[in-house]
Amino acid sequence: MLLIRITGSEALLQGLSQVEGLHLSVHSSRKNPSGTWTVSAYASQEAVSNLKRIGCSVAVAMSEEQVRSAIRRGQGPNPTTP
Repeated sequence: MLLIRITGSEALLQGLSQVEGLHLSVHSSRKNPSGTWTVSAYASQEAVSNLKRIGCSVAVAMSEEQVRSAIRRGQGPNPTTP
């Protein structure tokens, strides 16, 4: 799993619960000055591809190895941290 930041219109992000392999952190959502929204999530590589295909902008905050390392250290990544 990757830790990602997803940006898109409100309408686009409302459909994210339908994307398989995506685990949203609802409390991380924020409205951007441009009117778009950004939300954090854990995602599989396939989910990232699907998000891009439907028009979302995706930024990787932590790679799969970084997420695994944080979990091993007992410091699970915090998806609400920008």
